[in-house]
Amino acid sequence: MEKELISVLIPVLEENNLLLSCLQTIFEQDYPNIEIIISTKHEKINLGNFANDSRIRVIYTSEDDLAMMRSKVVEQAKGEFIVFLDPRGGLVGQDALTRMFYFIEEKNLDVFISNLTEFANNIFRIETGKNDILEEINPINYYFYLKKFRELCLLEGKLIRKSFAKLIDYGQSEQKMIEQLVKLKANVAWYFGNTFFWRKERGELPRYNLAETELYPPVLPKQAISEEQIPSEINILLCVDDNYCSKLYALLHSLNQTTINEVSVYIVYRELNVQNLTVLLKIATQLRMLKIIPVKIDDYYYEQLRLISLHNSELPLSMYYRFLATKLLPQIDRIIYLDIDMLVTADLTTLWQTPLGNNIIGACRDLPFTEKENSWSYRFLGNKGNDYFNSGMLIMNLAAMRKINFFERITDFTQKAANSFLLGDQDALNFFLQDNVKILDSKYNMILSYIDNIENPRPVIVHYCGYDGVKPWNLNMHVNYELKVKYLNCHRKNTRDLLYKIANFPKVSIVIMGGLKEKRKLESLLFQAYPNFEIIILGDNTFSSEDFADIKYSSIESLAELVNAQGEYFFFLDGKDYLKKYDSLLNIMTVAINNHIDLLLTQSMKLVEKEGLFYIKKESKQLIPIEEPSLTAFNDKHGNDGGASSGILCSKKDFVKFLNENELGIEKILQGLYERVLNKYYLEEIVWVKVE
Repeated sequence: MEKELISVLIPVLEENNLLLSCLQTIFEQDYPNIEIIISTKHEKINLGNFANDSRIRVIYTSEDDLAMMRSKVVEQAKGEFIVFLDPRGGLVGQDALTRMFYFIEEKNLDVFISNLTEFANNIFRIETGKNDILEEINPINYYFYLKKFRELCLLEGKLIRKSFAKLIDYGQSEQKMIEQLVKLKANVAWYFGNTFFWRKERGELPRYNLAETELYPPVLPKQAISEEQIPSEINILLCVDDNYCSKLYALLHSLNQTTINEVSVYIVYRELNVQNLTVLLKIATQLRMLKIIPVKIDDYYYEQLRLISLHNSELPLSMYYRFLATKLLPQIDRIIYLDIDMLVTADLTTLWQTPLGNNIIGACRDLPFTEKENSWSYRFLGNKGNDYFNSGMLIMNLAAMRKINFFERITDFTQKAANSFLLGDQDALNFFLQDNVKILDSKYNMILSYIDNIENPRPVIVHYCGYDGVKPWNLNMHVNYELKVKYLNCHRKNTRDLLYKIANFPKVSIVIMGGLKEKRKLESLLFQAYPNFEIIILGDNTFSSEDFADIKYSSIESLAELVNAQGEYFFFLDGKDYLKKYDSLLNIMTVAINNHIDLLLTQSMKLVEKEGLFYIKKESKQLIPIEEPSLTAFNDKHGNDGGASSGILCSKKDFVKFLNENELGIEKILQGLYERVLNKYYLEEIVWVKVE
């Protein structure tokens, strides 16, 4: 089947020596059906070797006006689709037109807009990574795309259905021409790949002019709200999925520990596995000050949220669950939404009783943005950027939100605009509710990554968000600010305290062989979620008692002193080796307990410090019975470093018994245990890091 004819239109106002280069990029195209129309007032235009090509036409005109030239050349075009090019520009890649038309045909588009690449010093500057992504541009999100992508201020390089190209008013700015196509309800899409280029010598790319645009996204008008009746009982909304459920423990425990009166906690979810649901039910029986009510999202509302694109977000769909509060909780008129990566340090009664006045929600500024000139908040909200809020804590007037059909309106807006957001739900709420927000004291949403910029901070709610990676479940060996360290360890303690309440975890003695000198190694112990362990250091310890936070530790001079250890199990780590993840010990012990294991060997990855490289072996995450006759044979088979004790878990009873019978070093003792115990396994999952 023959492809549609594409007309490439090149208005030439001034003679220049770059036209031939532009034509070369067109004639190199692998698209099989094109015509080229050059419109010019110059009678002797140099076409070089292309002069006799039947696909090229030159239309001479007396016009010296680019708008008139564009209008007339469109009328002359025979193609179903047209693309304007500047003679100083051109197409990128031999398949540029093929790629354009593929999406036109596949998605039934009227207008195809793509990334440009800059050309300077004979070098193309090409962006990669999202070339396969196509996004709709519509009257709702056009404003955001205009601010985000310079290409929307240019006519060239767009593949346009001729029937729409004929409707364009070419006398207006190029920005207005593209806006006109969107206003005409053309099917317009943005493509992240590069299909045309801009020569740097042409000068700077045009910037958007917001004063020109008539397409502005919907903003909720300022509401006149009758005086709100604040209930006496505090309601809390949390939203979870399986990936984040375990991060919830510290928040729930801290809320239970700080509240003066009983709090109703609504936990909204779509799907949770049996393990997570079981844990939540156990938590509900242990936290006496919290009334925990799980709320499942039904199919209809979930499908509405699934229509929201996550193309440009690293955040999960569950961030949008908070939109459903008015629908899922019809009996509730006010609620405090909290992100799960938070910690409550004081009673929330004062926050709960804060009047919102004529506002739909109450929230705190996102200080890492609002306090930084030219940050996302100002690019996104313009002169209202100082009131850009973090959506991790919201007081929500659900009664007022129902009256304005909040869910339907915010969801419709987000479905059409999400691709242009940086922070998903937060951007949607900030834009749509920008005139209906009461800004609250930042102590109610104190972002940990910013806390060292605040004089005498007294947070009521600590929020572990941000791009710096300073989170309780991450290794934070470079964090030295005292308050940050304090709140990191406070979150970890709350997690461990709650886990200890809901399950009878046996105590583990983590035995550090060769002394403790590395902060990375200490941090890998402090961030463990396992609720019942102590640290025993054989060798030098360079850290103070404050560095260990709430973790019990002791130092010994010989293996014989391990008889005094409090743990039922020993887990060994040598030298600089460290635990990989916050739940490494929890996973190890869960496997050992559930399978009644006497000796468990675990898989590692290797860090070669001189190279700064990690070497990672394939992991099956399977529990494998050990059949090799010796520890040496096992290490040879599985590629482990023989003679090392790191990553080995054994029962204290067996270890001490063998220790009392033999005055041997750690390697010999473990070799003897390996040969003696019956129930021994290998966990082929990377839970620790060997450092060389």
